[in-house]
Amino acid sequence: IDDGPTLTHGGMPFGAGFVLAKQMGAAEIVDPRQAAKGSLVGVFQKFQHLEKVLPAMGYDEHQIKDLEETVRGVDCDCVITGTPINLENVIDVGKKCVR
Repeated sequence: IDDGPTLTHGGMPFGAGFVLAKQMGAAEIVDPRQAAKGSLVGVFQKFQHLEKVLPAMGYDEHQIKDLEETVRGVDCDCVITGTPINLENVIDVGKKCVR
């Protein structure tokens, strides 16, 4: 999970979390698009350059819920976050999380 504005409005295809996953030798970086819920479906449709990163979109209660449901729906062993805030204080990641 990477910083939403960096990935969307900033146009970056990846952020700090993706870089950390690569540096740590992640066996696989999972594509979160199939697990997208609610407003995140539209985010992936609008920002088609995003493939193996999940933008942290959570500007209101609904987006926060969509983010949590999306993260919990991704089949992975660990979540790496490259966001300015600790997402575990905002959502229930439901699996091991590394910042």
